[in-house]
Amino acid sequence: MTMMEERQLNQYRLFRQGCYDRRRDWVDGYELLMREQVNDQWRVPMDFSLITPSLFAPIVAEAIHHLPGKTKAMINLLIDKCYRHWLRYSNKYLTTN
Repeated sequence: MTMMEERQLNQYRLFRQGCYDRRRDWVDGYELLMREQVNDQWRVPMDFSLITPSLFAPIVAEAIHHLPGKTKAMINLLIDKCYRHWLRYSNKYLTTN
């Protein structure tokens, strides 16, 4: 990995937000929200064309590593502040192993 790729990798993160099951009153899974660091603040990325698969894969791997046990996860990418593109893992379980 080049220094530029490493710098770019440190610029993006997936933050987890619990998805609660109201019937059982506990966390049923997590929504992973993509954020970009600009001027030491995290915000929704302005240009998703900069996020290539080779950049996105280690970001996802790092986020999944921090999820507890076997957990359902959903990745939410907010695009142009109006449209949402969902990559769902509704029936699959992602493990931290």
